[in-house]
Amino acid sequence: MALPAAKAQQHRAGKERQRGWAGLGWAVGADQAELVAWRRVPREYMVNVTTGDCVVDKLQMSRTGVIAVRKECMNSNLEAEMQVLMPQPQIFVERTLALIKPDVVDKEEEIEDLILRSGFLIVQKRKLQLSPEQCSNFYADQYGKVFFPNLTAYMSSGPLVAMVLARHCAVSYWKELLGPSNSVRARRTHPHSLRAIYGTDDLRNALHGSLNISSAEREIRFMFPEVILEPIPAGQRARDYLNLYVKPTLLAGLTALCKEKPADPMTWLADWLIEHNPNKPKLQHQTTEEEYQG
Repeated sequence: MALPAAKAQQHRAGKERQRGWAGLGWAVGADQAELVAWRRVPREYMVNVTTGDCVVDKLQMSRTGVIAVRKECMNSNLEAEMQVLMPQPQIFVERTLALIKPDVVDKEEEIEDLILRSGFLIVQKRKLQLSPEQCSNFYADQYGKVFFPNLTAYMSSGPLVAMVLARHCAVSYWKELLGPSNSVRARRTHPHSLRAIYGTDDLRNALHGSLNISSAEREIRFMFPEVILEPIPAGQRARDYLNLYVKPTLLAGLTALCKEKPADPMTWLADWLIEHNPNKPKLQHQTTEEEYQG
């Protein structure tokens, strides 16, 4: 004879208390979430608790002896609903820097469309005008080479577009999409590459891509200094970041707050920080450049 739901729950609770269960966990059924208890068990011991149409497998236990709980819902309709509501997250494990160079900025929308259709996500984007000095800093590792003066003059000749691209193996895929750095050679060997389509020669090759992951990190920080790249820095790196980018502005804001003594200090400080944000985009003075792939 079936017991009413409330009495059945009380009956189960009494049985579990008799068995010495300690701890609580949630098992999700088709219609409702039901509270289930568990206890400490010896290693490799397995207990299955069935609640409605949901099986709770108490499998692997931690060093303290408390088992981890894995829930497997047997109702296919529930699984389908969960997949719709909570799709699998897309984790972009790599980022790279892309630059649309001054002579092809007018093709910006066309190039961006090709980038998106190639599976990249444009995480950040900026249109910038670089000075020759900024170009020299960006290409510091190319200093002393024959093409260096022409390179800095070319890159500072007009606005360019800087983008952070993300996808799996972003650095290598973007380099493959770009093709050889010499556009003349690219038209012979990789006629469908972006440099073959938009570039002119070995200097005016239309687009830039980071050579490797470490150069991508450096270039992204150069172009987008406010960006925190994953993994989020910890320890000394985090302290260095705070000292360099956060504390000076925050200290100035708090000092101004003490002098002003506004009625609503939190709102006043928030407005002050927005107004005095050192990373606010500035077309004329933005730091940005690219690494040349000769």
